[in-house]
Amino acid sequence: MLYNGWTKTIENSTQYQIVTYEVSANELNSFEIGASVDTSRIREPLQVSVNGQFIYKTDYTHLIQQDREYVVFTTALNENDVVVIKFISANKSPNSFYEVPDNLQNNAGNATFDTLTLGQMRNHAVQLSRQIKTLLGVAPGKSNLRDTNFRAYPGNILQHSAGMILPMHLLSNTEANTIDSINFVKNEYTKFKNRFIDNINKLDLDLTDPAKCVDDILLFMAGTKTSTFPFYFSDMVPWGNQKSQLVYTIDDAAETEFEFTTQFDLTSIGSRGVLVYHTPISTGVPNLLVEGQDYTFDTTEAKVVLTTTNLDVALIGLSVDDKITIVEYTNTHGSFIPPTPSAMGLYPKFIPNKYADNTYTVEKTVIQGHDGSVWIGWDDIRDNVVLELEKRIFNNIKTQYNKDLFDITEVVPGYFRSTLTDFAEANNIIRSYFGEWALRNKVRMQKNDTVEAGNPFTWNYRNSVYKIDGSRIPGHWRAIYNWFFDTDTPLTLSHGKCWALKKSHCGGINAMVLLLIQVATQCSGKICVMEKFTLMQLAQHLLLIQDDSVQI
Repeated sequence: MLYNGWTKTIENSTQYQIVTYEVSANELNSFEIGASVDTSRIREPLQVSVNGQFIYKTDYTHLIQQDREYVVFTTALNENDVVVIKFISANKSPNSFYEVPDNLQNNAGNATFDTLTLGQMRNHAVQLSRQIKTLLGVAPGKSNLRDTNFRAYPGNILQHSAGMILPMHLLSNTEANTIDSINFVKNEYTKFKNRFIDNINKLDLDLTDPAKCVDDILLFMAGTKTSTFPFYFSDMVPWGNQKSQLVYTIDDAAETEFEFTTQFDLTSIGSRGVLVYHTPISTGVPNLLVEGQDYTFDTTEAKVVLTTTNLDVALIGLSVDDKITIVEYTNTHGSFIPPTPSAMGLYPKFIPNKYADNTYTVEKTVIQGHDGSVWIGWDDIRDNVVLELEKRIFNNIKTQYNKDLFDITEVVPGYFRSTLTDFAEANNIIRSYFGEWALRNKVRMQKNDTVEAGNPFTWNYRNSVYKIDGSRIPGHWRAIYNWFFDTDTPLTLSHGKCWALKKSHCGGINAMVLLLIQVATQCSGKICVMEKFTLMQLAQHLLLIQDDSVQI
C-alpha cells in the first residue's frame, strides 16, 4: 500500500510545442526551432530526441542568432533520421503543434495508486530527470540526480489540481453545458425570488406569522409539480409538513442548551433541516435565529447551544417565560428553489438582516440576503417574510465556502491584487449581464439625470486617477470602494459586510465617503486626483467624525 507522498511540482504545467524534421542530405547538423525558447522557466524548456532516443545537452548546442534560434548537433546526423524538438515559448512557432497536456496524458482520471511496478517507477524517474536544468550525467545511471530537488519535478506519476476530463465534457457537450447551466439557474432563481415577493402581496396571508407565510407561498408556488421537475432535490430550505417541534419555556434565563430528537449538523449533505425560533414573552412574535451567530449545533449530541457573552449569558437576551422552539424537518424536498452559489459553497454567505441603508440619497429599508444581495423592502411587516426565507436558506447551507478550494478574490478583481486589465475584463463580462438585466426590467441606462453638482455621491469619477501611481479608478463611488476595500460599506458592521473594523459603532458610510472626498481629493476642472490611504490613515480620518475608538 502506498502512502500519501505527493509533492507539489516546482512549476505549473505548460504544454511543450513540438517541431519535427526528417534529416536530408542538405542539412545534417542545424535545425531551426521556430520561436524563442523561454529560458526563464524553472523546468528544462528545451528537449531534443533523434529517432525516439533522448539527446542530452552535451550532444547539441542551443544557438541564438538575432531573432532566430536553432538546435545544432555536435555530430552530424544521418539522412532520414527523425529529429523531434520540444520547447516552451511565449510565441507559437509556425511549424509546431502542441503536445497533449499532462492532465490528459498522465493519470487523466486523477486516480489514486495502491501499487506501482518497478518499470513505472523507472519511467517516472527518467521523465522527471529530463525536466531538471542542472542535471549532470545520465539518469538512470551516473548523475547528480539525488543531489537535486528531483521530487518537485513532474514525471509520469501525477495527480492534478485541475483535471481536464470533466471541464472538457461540460464545455463541449450540448446537453451538459456549464455556461448554459449557470445562466439557466441564475435566471430561474431570479424568477423564483420575484414570484415569491409578488405572492406576498397577492396571496391571502397572515403576515403576522412569517414562518407560516413562507410555507404557504412555497406550497402555492410548488402547485402540482412533481419530483421530475428541476430543483425538486435542491435542499435549499427546511419547509413543509414533514416536521416535528419541541417547545421550551424558559424558567432560567441562564439556560443555553436545548436538546432535540436526532443529532444534526451542517457538515453532512442530506435532506434534513433544523430551525430554531426565539419567542420573547414581551412581544409574542417568533424570531428565526441565525446559525453561527445566535446558536450552534453540538457536534456529538442532538442539542442546540446558544451563543453566549463572556458572562455566559445568551446573546439573544433570554427572559423567564420566553420560548425556544426547535423545528425538525425530516425532508426538505419539493421547495423547487434553484440553488445559489452561496448555498453550494462557491461564494461567501452573508447573515440575512433588515436594516436602514443610508447610502441612498434618501434612506431606504433594505433586506440583505444569504448571498449578499440587497432588496429594497416595504418598511413594514412584509419585510419579515422575505427575511424569514433568507434566514432559512442561510441556516440550511451545508457546503461552506472555502477559499482554499476556490478563492473568489482570484476571480473578482481588486486594487491590491489585480491590474486594470483584469478590472476591464471583469467589467466586460458583467456588462453583458447588466445589459440583459436592464433590457428585461426596461431600465433606460443611457440617460443620466441624477447628477447634482453639490452631491459628490452622484459624480462620475471615471476620469480620476490614483495619485500614488496615476492609475484610473472606477466611476461610481460604490465601485471605488469595492475596488479598494472589496465592499461599499467598510464602516458598517450591522449587516455583516465590514471587512476589518472591530467596533460596532463605526459611523455612517456617507460621512466617511464625504470625508475622504474632502480630504483625499484634489480637483482641477473635471480631473480629480485621489490620494492613497493606508489603513492607519483611514483610522485617523475616521476619528475626526466619531468618538468611538476604532481597531483595525
